[in-house]
Amino acid sequence: MQIRYTEQAEDDLRKLQRHIANRILTKMQWFAAQSNPLVFSKQLRGHKHPSLYRFEIGDYRTVCKIEGESVSILSVLQVGDRKDIYRKL
Repeated sequence: MQIRYTEQAEDDLRKLQRHIANRILTKMQWFAAQSNPLVFSKQLRGHKHPSLYRFEIGDYRTVCKIEGESVSILSVLQVGDRKDIYRKL
């Protein structure tokens, strides 16, 4: 599975400390390498987009969308601290 980062997600990563951003990037690569990465995520409920998922990486969260006909692209929409990430949606 490929990973695609939106401009918002890239901006979010730039604002983080380098070691935290590297940990998030490494973990997202690991999730994408699994046969079914959605096993490690939870679907967001109550949003206008029902196909949004979150991945937990320590105290940080990534909000992602699955794209492609064969679920081949994991599009990272936002990255942030768990206490702030849901306010941005």
